[in-house]
Amino acid sequence: MKQENSQFEQIQEAEHKASFDNSWQRLKTTFAPPSSMQSMWFANLIRVPKRIIAASFVVNFLGLAMPIVILQIYDRIIPNFSYDTLLYLMAGLSLVIVVDTLMKIIRSHISGWSASYIDYVSSVEAIKRVLQAEPSAVESQPASTHIDRMNALSATARMFAGPARMGMVDLPFIFIFLGVMAIVSPVIAGLVVGLFVIFAWYLLAKTRQTQELQEERQSLDRRKYDFIIEVLAGLETIKTMACEPQMMRRYERLQETIAQAFHHSVRLEGVTQAVSASFAAVTMVTIVSSGAFLVVQGSQSIGSLACCLLLGGRAVEVLVRSVRSWSELSNFDLVKQNVDELFAINPDEQRERPTYALQSGAIELQEIELPVDTEADVHRPKINLTIPSGQFVGLKGNQAGDDNHFFRVLRGRTPPEAGTILMGGEKSIDLQDFDLTNSIAYVPNSPAIFRGTILENLTLFNIRQDLAAARWAAQLIGLESDIQQLPQGYDMMIGGNGHESLPPSFQQRICIARAIARRPQILVLEEANALLDQRADSLLKIGLESLRGNMTTLLLSNRPSFLAIADQTFVLEDGDLKPYTVPGQVQQQKRSIDLTMGQGMGGVA
Repeated sequence: MKQENSQFEQIQEAEHKASFDNSWQRLKTTFAPPSSMQSMWFANLIRVPKRIIAASFVVNFLGLAMPIVILQIYDRIIPNFSYDTLLYLMAGLSLVIVVDTLMKIIRSHISGWSASYIDYVSSVEAIKRVLQAEPSAVESQPASTHIDRMNALSATARMFAGPARMGMVDLPFIFIFLGVMAIVSPVIAGLVVGLFVIFAWYLLAKTRQTQELQEERQSLDRRKYDFIIEVLAGLETIKTMACEPQMMRRYERLQETIAQAFHHSVRLEGVTQAVSASFAAVTMVTIVSSGAFLVVQGSQSIGSLACCLLLGGRAVEVLVRSVRSWSELSNFDLVKQNVDELFAINPDEQRERPTYALQSGAIELQEIELPVDTEADVHRPKINLTIPSGQFVGLKGNQAGDDNHFFRVLRGRTPPEAGTILMGGEKSIDLQDFDLTNSIAYVPNSPAIFRGTILENLTLFNIRQDLAAARWAAQLIGLESDIQQLPQGYDMMIGGNGHESLPPSFQQRICIARAIARRPQILVLEEANALLDQRADSLLKIGLESLRGNMTTLLLSNRPSFLAIADQTFVLEDGDLKPYTVPGQVQQQKRSIDLTMGQGMGGVA
């Protein structure tokens, strides 16, 4: 029995030790930057500046002036009628107040500048990584998740240089006030320390609950924003199908859950603030009552009681302010998690990849195997293909997965499972560290329109250098004549809320012209004509014909009329690239054969 009790006590002791170690580690990590930022070039900036710590020390040290002056006035100046000493003390106290105010203003200025700078450099670095990341890594998460992660960068800046962090910086200086109080009155100081310990224990007990509520609220907010984004994107469809009541019911149920979580969060925060206010009142009552008892006994003077009262008030002020800061800092784990997830989109250290220009648009595939999505499809046929520079190659849309993989391999975005790819005479594996965007232009089947004018979209906001090329490309595919019929022409605002006024066909033609304007060696059109009407499709084919021999063009389409302009046409079947004959070409060949046979028979007759 004794042995079992001993084992039980050892287990309890180990659990308490583990709990203490976890709490201590979490306390230390609270003051550490997100792990993803610790290896970046601006990692040294994500900390509390030393100037702020120095200013905080001066401000809190000057906070001792008032209690000491009060102690001197009550115990020495008033009993001895020392007017000269009183004059000097008041002059010194006035100077301290001025210096204290200036130091607080300077500290706020440094804090604000540091927070804004951290927010700026981290946001720029984050967007840089997102832009250089693989599209699949970005598109795998909804827009609301990325918005939350970007907002976490601002929260990180506020954590390290904002008001919340300043409250925690002031927290250690409580020991200065308690130390002076212990010198003046050890009994009162001991009682105040006991109250502080009780309050700190209560605060730590509520921290975990606060974090769980914050995580729940973040998850619900993401769901709400996803819903709003989806509704706004498909508003026309919702109205067409008269789905407004169903959408309202969904939103009401979601908002009800959010309101409940918000109520729990506000209630917990309100209870914490109420306990903080009660703690301040209890501390003052404890100091006054115990001090009065000691004064009546004659073991303490009135001046020391007044001094302890001011010191206790200052300590309580710092502690309550730190409590408000702690409610913010307790969510820092969640903020750091969002920041780490944001930078995990592209974990490689960013470096500017040098631009490389392909010497030609020739492409050669040597014994390549396409990537597979499942382990079951292991054996893939070998693909060999030679595309001379300036030639048009068409691919009949058949299997979306294989078609996409094939075009990604041709663009050099995805390495094949096996084999070698030559682009412009260079092995694609040797070009991985280079930026080939000036040599390879890609247009998907969904238009990418940015908020700005049509001309800004055609030039990607580089009007000064690319104006002539943009107008040339627009003229080439017959887009400029349509642009000139618009009220504002090239200056018409599109994107954002304005792009809905343009039909999808018009938007897609802008994207195609934008790609052609760069004059790449290789142009990749992956079902880029799917949204085009018959007129736009015909104008595009005429424009592409003028590029034959100058720009290698890879076409993925299901339209026979579009594939007919290709020099070579293929179709992918189970990873194997097979020749494909366009139906129109078959009929044309039959007519040619019939005509030849008819002429031959006529000659015999």
